[in-house]
Amino acid sequence: DHHWEEKYKLRPEMLPSFVSKDLASKILLIGKSINFMRKCCRQGQYTGEVPAEVKGVGALEYGQWEELEEVVRTSAGVRNKALVSALFKRYHLHQHCLAIKRYLLFGQGDFVR
Repeated sequence: DHHWEEKYKLRPEMLPSFVSKDLASKILLIGKSINFMRKCCRQGQYTGEVPAEVKGVGALEYGQWEELEEVVRTSAGVRNKALVSALFKRYHLHQHCLAIKRYLLFGQGDFVR
């Protein structure tokens, strides 16, 4: 919880005027996902090809707000896909959830006669 809720927060008074609160929230979420992958999943590098839209972020110029939003949207998709993939494939989240379901909800019917 500490890494997700307390370590990084959005401070609206520090936002540049051209960055909307919604866009800033998306950027913060991307950063939190990257930090989670590095700290908790011990995955410093992401596998897979980085989309051209994300690679082209250095070519953005002042006033290209739609392009900036597209880069953020694309980057969020890449990072979220990597995070979900790690949780489900590497850490077997689905199997853990099923085990918890069976335990808490008595999904096996072991206690019913």
